[in-house]
Amino acid sequence: MIADMKPVEGVKYYPLPPTLEGYAVLEKDEIWLSLIISKFPGKGNFKRFLKEVEKKFTVCVPSPSGLMAYICLKRGYTWDKTFVRERRASCDFLKHELKKGK
Repeated sequence: MIADMKPVEGVKYYPLPPTLEGYAVLEKDEIWLSLIISKFPGKGNFKRFLKEVEKKFTVCVPSPSGLMAYICLKRGYTWDKTFVRERRASCDFLKHELKKGK
């Protein structure tokens, strides 16, 4: 793991492939990807993972790194904004809608 962060009770995590580190949190029909880093940069690991999860979920990437943003935008993601009640602040994120019926 990137940080010594323990899983949060009640949060449903999606397993990442062994080539990636970070967090993938499930919420209804969405998956939120945070701090995703490839253990082997330049091998297409993040793109392959996106292809997998885009078939199953609406994908949200909050505060992406420059490289994550570049990859996501190239794949057709769009910027969106959400309000975080606990922090009384908004958060910008990239989003890819799940295509129903695919």
